[in-house]
Amino acid sequence: MRTYLLAAACLAATPLPATAQLSEADLIRQFNSEVRALAIRGQSLDEITDRLLERFNQLDVDGAPGLSQADFDAHRQEAIARRRAAELNRWLVFDLNGDLQISTEELRIEALKTAREPLRSGATEVQPTQDQVEAIVSDMITRQLAADTDGDGTLTLEELAQSATRDAEARYGQGRPPITLPAQIDTNADGIFTTAEYRTAIAAVYTALDTDGDGAVVRSEAMTGNARTDEAIRRYLDRAGIAGPLNTETRQFSQARAGCEMPSVAEGTAVYFIGGYDGAALTDIHLGDPSQPAELLDVTIPAGEGPITLIATFFGDTILRLQGAGSRVTTVISTGPRIGVIGGQNIAIETASDACHIHVWGGVTAEHPDPGAFFTARLGRPLAGAISGETLATVTLSTGAVTTSNRLPGAIPVVTSGNAAEAWRRFKIYNPGGFIPLDPAAVQTAGQATKLTHRPQMAGIAQLVSDGILVRIPQKNSAATVLEDDSGAIKIGGKTFRPGFGDDAIRMNNLIYIEERPKTWVGRAPEVYLVTRPFTYPAGLTGAHSVVFLLPNGMAEPQGDRGHSRIQRIER
Repeated sequence: MRTYLLAAACLAATPLPATAQLSEADLIRQFNSEVRALAIRGQSLDEITDRLLERFNQLDVDGAPGLSQADFDAHRQEAIARRRAAELNRWLVFDLNGDLQISTEELRIEALKTAREPLRSGATEVQPTQDQVEAIVSDMITRQLAADTDGDGTLTLEELAQSATRDAEARYGQGRPPITLPAQIDTNADGIFTTAEYRTAIAAVYTALDTDGDGAVVRSEAMTGNARTDEAIRRYLDRAGIAGPLNTETRQFSQARAGCEMPSVAEGTAVYFIGGYDGAALTDIHLGDPSQPAELLDVTIPAGEGPITLIATFFGDTILRLQGAGSRVTTVISTGPRIGVIGGQNIAIETASDACHIHVWGGVTAEHPDPGAFFTARLGRPLAGAISGETLATVTLSTGAVTTSNRLPGAIPVVTSGNAAEAWRRFKIYNPGGFIPLDPAAVQTAGQATKLTHRPQMAGIAQLVSDGILVRIPQKNSAATVLEDDSGAIKIGGKTFRPGFGDDAIRMNNLIYIEERPKTWVGRAPEVYLVTRPFTYPAGLTGAHSVVFLLPNGMAEPQGDRGHSRIQRIER
């Protein structure tokens, strides 16, 4: 079932080649799968509707009620404009006198910085001769003046804008199917998807999943129908021109990624891949979704010449903090969740198509391709390096070295005794890099980095305990340990679970089982905290980060989203 769920997510997100466009049935299946996936996570109809309507409202940008083709076209234009602006910004750092023109002399000043860097080969390092410096400078200027359409040796703002527009349209204007929704939502067939129509469609799918008619969808009901996913994927592969029957044991899952489109990478640029489940440190900012605090890892960039592009694949929103020669990084390409960068200068943040988001944690299998081979095939040239793991603290590009449990610079001290100690202990299981407060202004991202009003997840719980707002109530803690077998399954009380893709906490027999060590799941009593006065829930209290709040009768529930945490009313 785990394979089917992953493949279904790919089917729902992958644009088909031009010869195999999505049918109305495919669009309906995608929509149904989104509602089902949220129901599987235990969300109610109201929660699912709010979640999907948030994205629906973000798409509605033309000022007219509802979603229409004008909204979808506007999003494409916005993507092109963002890319054009990033490209112009990259150019304008060469405009030293601020006249909005870039002369050959100004290009030379910038080129000399790179040309005079030592020449390196392995452990050997030599200073370039004057002739070598001049040759490097001449080559760089010649390549940069390719945008000089009138050949006068000066790049004007108009020439730069034309070049940036061509680059942006080439990136976003080809081979991308239009954003759309299944026609079944547009019940009056007027070409406009209204909020009311969208709500009705969500409720219809949810009601269909509610097989016992009790108004709530439990996990077993939401899982109904996934056995048919195999045939759905088979039809998808046939339309995509991938011959042969589906066989997840022998077929590389990358074959189902025919729609993966990568941004173009300039010749002479070294491309590295970095991927994992998450970064080892938790931060106090978000990159667009307040319920998803961004995680962080340190990436050491080797000294040398020539630009570097990083391809980043993570399960959640992640920040790469560049160390070393960060100025060499000119572009970061995200294949899924939002990416932020600290360090470097004027880095372009690109986004590949959803089909490029592969599962790189847990090793290479028949279903999950080797990222080096996967992206080499799609770029048409070998990567300079590919590094992947599960939780990443530090990554060194030049050697491929990775650490996973280092406390990173800037992390605040943690409490090891008292009521807050258990919250910090649980925090460190998932964030061994520590908790790092950040300045959002230091983060480069495609959208906007925003400071959270409170510390997130268990770091927030620990802070509330330290402030006396929460009081930890110790529980009888009869811990029980189970191990994953070779297939990744665990058995608890005679029931088999296949954890993964967000299933990081399993409630069974009044215990919460969490993978506290590799392949080792420890069941402990849930963390219980007495609420003494009003507060706002920390962001991200889902899965393994959820707790139980004892709320005195008469006291209003705290503000914000409690996630998967529970409220228990008590007498004062």
